[in-house]
Amino acid sequence: MKSPIKALLSLSLIAAMGLASTASATITMNYFFGRAFQTDGSSPIQNNALWIMLADTDDNNSFYGGFGLTQSLHEDGDANSVFTAGQSLSVGQVLGGDTIFAMGGFDNDSFSGPGGTAGSLAGMTLGTNGLATGREYAFYFFGDVTYSGSGTGTFGAHSQNIGSLVGGFQLNVAENGNVAMVIGADISSESHGAFDPGTAPGTLTAGDFTSVALIPEPSALLLTGLGGLMLLRRRRND
Repeated sequence: MKSPIKALLSLSLIAAMGLASTASATITMNYFFGRAFQTDGSSPIQNNALWIMLADTDDNNSFYGGFGLTQSLHEDGDANSVFTAGQSLSVGQVLGGDTIFAMGGFDNDSFSGPGGTAGSLAGMTLGTNGLATGREYAFYFFGDVTYSGSGTGTFGAHSQNIGSLVGGFQLNVAENGNVAMVIGADISSESHGAFDPGTAPGTLTAGDFTSVALIPEPSALLLTGLGGLMLLRRRRND
């Protein structure tokens, strides 16, 4: 078993009653997450940093960036194979075989402190944006860019450009009173994620909640290099 992490994600799913089918049920997700780190694995990401939740729409037990169940982008995936600095993300967007169903910003929740967040996602309809009962989801964070939306978004009008830092993880193991990160059904109330090491051990390590620095594309490096040469030449001419 891996060593515990400084992370906590509690999530309850409560679906509306009286609807004809589960597919059209509206669910509310109350989430609690903390904490996410910069690339050093110890410094928390900035307040109001962007986060997204991504549903495994193609049900292949793999998430954008190449990591699987109870794995992470930092430890098991490859962020640079799919993300680029400045990339635009929006709710409802399909990334590989996965769909963004929620977007928001870290609020430095008082319980988890810096690098943590808590809130509620209301009015999400099963059958839209990849939401389906029993489907796994992953949590991604972008520590160097501020979420520009007003409140937490769960609909396609919410979009954001990312920066150069990205992290992500998924937990599919029920442990220590928490259940796996799986979208619930009607009238369900569940906790999701891994505990803070001060509370109880978990299966993910601090590295799983650590950001990856995106490597600039070769074209961007070339432009940077040319700019430096031009500046050096100008100084010599002066």
